Amino acid sequence: MGALFIPMIPRMHSSFRERTVDGVTFLECAPLRDAGFLHAFSTRRSGESTEPFDSLDLQRPGAAPERRDELERNTRRFLDAIGLSGRGLADAQQVHGKLVLEPTTAGLCGAGDALIADAGGPAVGVRSADCVTVLVGDPATGRVAAIHAGWRGVAAGVVGTAVRAMKGRGSRPPGLVAAVGPSISAIRFEVGPEVISAFVAADLGECAMPAHGAKAFADLERAVCLQAVREGIPASSIHTCDCCTAADPGRFFSHRRDAGLTGRMLSVIAPRA
Repeated sequence: MGALFIPMIPRMHSSFRERTVDGVTFLECAPLRDAGFLHAFSTRRSGESTEPFDSLDLQRPGAAPERRDELERNTRRFLDAIGLSGRGLADAQQVHGKLVLEPTTAGLCGAGDALIADAGGPAVGVRSADCVTVLVGDPATGRVAAIHAGWRGVAAGVVGTAVRAMKGRGSRPPGLVAAVGPSISAIRFEVGPEVISAFVAADLGECAMPAHGAKAFADLERAVCLQAVREGIPASSIHTCDCCTAADPGRFFSHRRDAGLTGRMLSVIAPRA
């Protein structure tokens, strides 16, 4: 009998670790935790949803009303596990743009792709299934941001807009700490000419890579990091987990891999109380 082949799951960056609490598995960024911010990037494990949404589907309940109770239970289970059971979560109807929302209470706060909360405010969260999510903390003020960035949001400049909004409220970008969650990797994200053109127009041409023939690929993770650096966040304070959603079906949902029929992960950060 030949040797059993076990596909290797790429290791995440050393600044991240996978934790399991009360049966719920999530990712945590050590530098963001050490800066005093309770946060987590969910995985697809440890919920009650069935195929193809198995199992910790954290879609916004209003987006799938026929499964509202199940999604609400999954969300409570996740928030309880990461220590946010009594804090309240503010989220948004994501539209792949650059609008920044500034909620002061929990619940759906409108349409947008970045949320900022001051110390004492609600936790904020964004959902994804290939798009990049960025969690930002300001150790000096306790202020936080949660950012959702697909290729349209990247090209629109949602990361820069969010950082500038934090700056406008008194944060200093050189003091911010950012964690970039799981997303589709460049090698798995084949794109058309409209994406390349949008990246070039946004001065992100180095993050769009033409290949042989008609194929081209976009590096969303690299693009958001570059934009954050341009806004004044030190590269040493931007931490990427280096996890590809499309390459790891046991851990992550992926819209591209699963042809749109998939669940969502939730990335959450709480301002200091």
